[in-house]
Amino acid sequence: MIEALVEYACDEKKVIDNLMSSTGFCNKSWGNDELKGIRKKIKDFYKEEQGFTCPYCQIHMPVKHGMAWDIEHIIPLESNPKFMFEALNLCVSCKDCNIHKSNKPVLYSKKANFPIESEHYKIVHPHFDDYGTHILVIAVGDLYKPITKKGEDTIGICKLYRFYHKVNRAIPMDSVKGLAKAILATDGIARELIEDKIVEQIQMSRKVSGS
Repeated sequence: MIEALVEYACDEKKVIDNLMSSTGFCNKSWGNDELKGIRKKIKDFYKEEQGFTCPYCQIHMPVKHGMAWDIEHIIPLESNPKFMFEALNLCVSCKDCNIHKSNKPVLYSKKANFPIESEHYKIVHPHFDDYGTHILVIAVGDLYKPITKKGEDTIGICKLYRFYHKVNRAIPMDSVKGLAKAILATDGIARELIEDKIVEQIQMSRKVSGS
């Protein structure tokens, strides 16, 4: 969970206020050249604050090069540009999660003011939620098991099951690969049973290998 928030200097606040009050302000205003320094500040701040870890897939990438990370607007810009600079709506994410999440709706209903309670969000919110309460990470970047409905929605919206679709992706064991493929054709209780079996297989493998 992200604890500290990015803060804007007086001159940065002035730029932001002028932009948001200008005619034609919209989601595309995010790309304005005058925001270049502010965008860099946001990205640099949250990379450090998050320990170079994506809040959705939990992949750790200690890479300071800006191209490895995307600034993430948790509530998408397309639907709510007025939350463009809201610190609680900002973080960084890996490019895969950012692309898959895209502009999918994450709120149960549209709000006039920025919602500051976890219950308003369908996904695990990087600022408001404890990740481990909602998602069990079996293998970072490979296997995630939902614990709650919010965890399930996060996995779906960010496509954390995306590795199942990659035929050549290395998966821990052949037995796990078969189970993983089976998930694609199932849902409900059957899917839960397969997920539990995958967890069991990987945990057994780790005990045998001593990892």
